[in-house]
Amino acid sequence: MPAKCIGLSVYLIPNSKQSKEIRVQDFIREVKLRNPRIQYLAWIGQLRGKIPYENKNVRLRVAQTAARFVLEFGFDGVHYDIEPVLDEDDHFLNLLEETRKLIGDKSILSVALRELVPTFTRRGLSYRYELNEFNCPNFYKEI
Repeated sequence: MPAKCIGLSVYLIPNSKQSKEIRVQDFIREVKLRNPRIQYLAWIGQLRGKIPYENKNVRLRVAQTAARFVLEFGFDGVHYDIEPVLDEDDHFLNLLEETRKLIGDKSILSVALRELVPTFTRRGLSYRYELNEFNCPNFYKEI
C-alpha cells in the first residue's frame, strides 16, 4: 500500500524561542515513529497579494523557510498554497525551482492549483482542467 501524505499547518510566530522549534522537531519525529507510512508536509500558504513574490529576496526567504521545515524539522516535503497562482507566472515557477534546489529531489514539493475534474466519455475516464481566469492547461503542464 502506498504511503499517504498529510499536510500540517505550522504557524510561525515572529521572534519565537528555540524551545518551540524543538517541539516541532520532536512532534515530527514522534508521529513518524507512530505512523512510518505517512509522509508529512509543511503547509505554506498566503494570499498572492500579501507577499511580493516578484522580489527575488522574498522568494529566496520563502524557499529557505521551506528548506528549513524539511532539513531541520524533519518534514518529508512542502505544500505551497499560494492563491491565486496566475497563468504564466514566472515568479511562482522560480519559487518552485528555488525550493527544489534547496530541499532536494527526494523531498515532496506540492502546490495547490485548480483541480483536474474526472470526465467520463465513450472512450473511458479522462480528465479536464477546471479552468478559471487564472490558469490554462499549458501552464499546468509547466508546473
